[in-house]
Amino acid sequence: MSYAASDDIKFRKWKDVATRHKKLKKLGIAAFLIAGLGWLVFIYKMMQTSESALRYSTEAQESVGTWTMWLLAMLIGSVALIVISSSAKKRGEELAATLKADLRDRLNEADEGHRTVIESQLRELGA
Repeated sequence: MSYAASDDIKFRKWKDVATRHKKLKKLGIAAFLIAGLGWLVFIYKMMQTSESALRYSTEAQESVGTWTMWLLAMLIGSVALIVISSSAKKRGEELAATLKADLRDRLNEADEGHRTVIESQLRELGA
């Protein structure tokens, strides 16, 4: 029975990793879109600012520097979230592969009550 319990623990772990991947991917894409919109606003702001203000006004230069730093930080953060999300996806795929094999082995020797649970888990894993 410990074999079945370890598979259930692995299945919950896989489900947690898959959920984390989805959340991180959505968050990374949202941050990337916000950073992209920020860059568009920044470019629009630069087009509306006169060249002499950009050249001689320290306030305008500080504003440009601040905008650039924040937008670069947002862009780097969003790319980092997407990279972390892809590593979580790879980890989830590895867990799913090992879990599919274990569940298929367990399916052959399971009684009717556990068979439906195992088949449901296999369907959820995409097997």
